[in-house]
Amino acid sequence: MPSHEVVVPLAGLLDWSHPRHYDDEARPCWHCGAATNLRDGKKLPSCKVCAEADRAEITRIVAVYGGAVLPC
Repeated sequence: MPSHEVVVPLAGLLDWSHPRHYDDEARPCWHCGAATNLRDGKKLPSCKVCAEADRAEITRIVAVYGGAVLPC
């Protein structure tokens, strides 16, 4: 895949532009452990990329068990 192509997760991109997704205190992302000031919808520390990857994986699993097989 050429480096200039942008791949959007199957579940779409999350919009974290609202201030509620930011905290002044950096804490470890619950997915990968890297320090982040971002918070997910449950106010847990989460990198946006990690949250989107997790959402995409859940979407893929639901699709597989629902009969529609999506690429990994």
